[in-house]
Amino acid sequence: GVSTHHDGMSGTERQSVSNDYEERLTDAQDEVEQGISLGISKLLGLNPSELELKTCRALNISVCQLQELIDSDDNFYVVFWNSLSREVNHTFR
Repeated sequence: GVSTHHDGMSGTERQSVSNDYEERLTDAQDEVEQGISLGISKLLGLNPSELELKTCRALNISVCQLQELIDSDDNFYVVFWNSLSREVNHTFR
């Protein structure tokens, strides 16, 4: 979903309000990612400490910095989330 502060819609918020709102959204996203990591580790039958979940927060970006951190010898999973209520077929590269 999209989160927008009510003053942000009209452009009347002060910079300190905008900074505070950004910090709160980031904290909330961190907590959600921890919950997702726990859920995925349970689905995979792993101890939560064995799974290091990394996310790319920049949407619609071709290259995520995370892929540069992965050594070619490492095993990793790529998880896509479909927020639509229907099945879709796309090719990801």
